[in-house]
Amino acid sequence: MLDKIKIVKPEDIEKHSMEIITSELGGRTWPDPEFAIVKRCIHTSADFDYADNLSFSPDAAKLGMEAIKRGAHIVTDTRMAWSGINKKKLASFGGEVHCFMGDEDVAGAEDLGFDTDGFFGGGGFEAEAFRPRQS
Repeated sequence: MLDKIKIVKPEDIEKHSMEIITSELGGRTWPDPEFAIVKRCIHTSADFDYADNLSFSPDAAKLGMEAIKRGAHIVTDTRMAWSGINKKKLASFGGEVHCFMGDEDVAGAEDLGFDTDGFFGGGGFEAEAFRPRQS
C-alpha cells in the first residue's frame, strides 16, 4: 500500500493547481501582478467567481507590492488571512502581519464606547484607530 503513495513537494502541488486554474479560466488573463492575485484568490477559496468580481484600482497591486518591499506591515481582520500570509517572506522585507481580533482591548472596544463598525465592516482594520500608539 505505502509503495503506491507518491510523494509530491508542496510547491509542485501549488504549481499544478495554478496551471489547472489558468486552464479553467479559458484563456482569460489580466496583466501581472493582477493575474497572480486573481489566481491566488481562486486557489485560496476554490471560488471562480473571483475572476468576474475582482476589480483593481490603477496601479493598486503594483503600489501594494512596492509598499511590501519597503517593509510595510499588513493588518487583517481574520486569522485565516493572517495564516495564509508568508510571514518569513514578509519579514525578509522588514514587514510583519497583524491580526488584532483576539486582543482583549479590541474585543472590549465597543464596551469602551469606540465605534468598531467602520467601512470594512467592523473588526481588526479599525483596531489601530483606538489602540494607543507606541513610540
